[in-house]
Amino acid sequence: MGNDFIDGGNGYDYIVVYEKANNVVRISNDDQTGVNSSILFSTGEIDTYKNIEGIVTTQYDDLNLCPWVNNCTIYSREGNDVFNYTSYTGCKLYGEAGLQDKIDYTIAPALATVYLNETYATIQGIKTDYLYNIEYVTGTAFNDVIVGDAQYNYIKGLEGDD
Repeated sequence: MGNDFIDGGNGYDYIVVYEKANNVVRISNDDQTGVNSSILFSTGEIDTYKNIEGIVTTQYDDLNLCPWVNNCTIYSREGNDVFNYTSYTGCKLYGEAGLQDKIDYTIAPALATVYLNETYATIQGIKTDYLYNIEYVTGTAFNDVIVGDAQYNYIKGLEGDD
């Protein structure tokens, strides 16, 4: 416990945070370089990290799970978790099957094409996310295409002709 600094060094490294706190409040890229990013816990503690490409979150409702570097991986475990749009591409976002995990593209700068049935989403050729066990989708202010899968889906299109 406490505020920690973690450097993964070379390779593809993971942080497993599910025993640290009741929930993750935010995963973010604090300096927009991908070098120094942070995890804010509900306890108020902050872990800062660099050279980390994957995170396994808690079994609770984690909020603001934001990709912080290209080709990152977030495993959200149990709970109704929320992934938010960022400009990083190639990220793999894993929800837990049968729950209410959400991807939110509200602030995306262009239309979203989301195929939950094919496990991917693109933002008008700018970026691609790989989505696994995501049940809820919030689109953009543009003309989105959002296709569900065999699970119960909640799709919110926002503005535009979706």
